[in-house]
Amino acid sequence: MGIFKKLLTGITSSNVMGKYGTLEDWQKASPNELKRYKENIKLGVEQKTVPKIILGSFLMVEGKGEEEEGERILREAMDEGVENAERDYSAALAYYYMQKGKFNTALKKDKWFPKWIEKWIDASEKCVEQGQNLAETSLADIYSSCYGINDPEFDNKVGRIVELFEVAVAKHQSLGALNYARFIKKH
Repeated sequence: MGIFKKLLTGITSSNVMGKYGTLEDWQKASPNELKRYKENIKLGVEQKTVPKIILGSFLMVEGKGEEEEGERILREAMDEGVENAERDYSAALAYYYMQKGKFNTALKKDKWFPKWIEKWIDASEKCVEQGQNLAETSLADIYSSCYGINDPEFDNKVGRIVELFEVAVAKHQSLGALNYARFIKKH
């Protein structure tokens, strides 16, 4: 889960992180603390002291029914060319589905999957193109989790999955070799 630790781009000051929180803070927060973080983030966005992308990430992580709004904010950040927006989009969606216990073929049954999958794959492919850390492993995991051997799309995806895992292993990306072995064993 190391890629999620850097979910909040550009926030480094401990005072600022205390006010807006980090992924770890959000995960451990009580309902009152979550409310405070959310209010602070929204106020920061209104005052233009906090990038909107942080609000989008928060809404995806919070999981309180505003995921669609969070996804929209993150998607707009990508469309506007905000730095690291693809990474944050891909990480937020992966986190959302892991929290829902759907980072597997059950993911296709999620109501948001048809709407989000293309943007998620596109964002993750851009992360690979940009050479972002662990991008190949993350994208291969998305593909291999979403598409099972019985899916009609699988034949079109298997070559890309193998290619991504091989690059991940060559780059010594954490979990690259393990996930590649799991993929081979599963299929």
